[in-house]
Amino acid sequence: MRNRKTLFAAAAIALLMGGVPAASAATTSGAAEGVAPAGTALDSALPAATLTAVTLDVRRKGDTWTLTVAWSISYSAANIADQTTYRTYAAIYEQDDVDDDLVVGGGRKIVNVKPRAQPHNVTQRFTLNSEALHTEIGDEEIYAKAAAQNTKTGKWIVLQTRRVILDL
Repeated sequence: MRNRKTLFAAAAIALLMGGVPAASAATTSGAAEGVAPAGTALDSALPAATLTAVTLDVRRKGDTWTLTVAWSISYSAANIADQTTYRTYAAIYEQDDVDDDLVVGGGRKIVNVKPRAQPHNVTQRFTLNSEALHTEIGDEEIYAKAAAQNTKTGKWIVLQTRRVILDL
């Protein structure tokens, strides 16, 4: 019973403090004063990297569409000490009723990054014509996903943008 109360108290504190970032990868634990010694063993229960500020900018010039996805990756002290490589990329999807369509991206533009104190700001541009974006009758609803994979643990972090309606 006491463990249950402790668990509920910890959950309440995490909720009040904002908890763990919603889009974080599980990797390493921190040591005293927030700094992990080099070679710290990976702990898949704690966050190490976080994706934030994923945006999709859509510009049209004639029949050419430029879709720009931007996001940031920030790291924990333990991840910085461990220097785990992250594979990151963006992809553009078109929303469907049953299964969303991958329009462009995925593994096509992978960027490898190493953790550092300052966040990595990543931008990827995709240039398409209307035909490539036109996957169904009527307007198209597109969105972007940004993803990062911890190469040691295999854990993924994925965030997506709000949908944008394109009048093709």
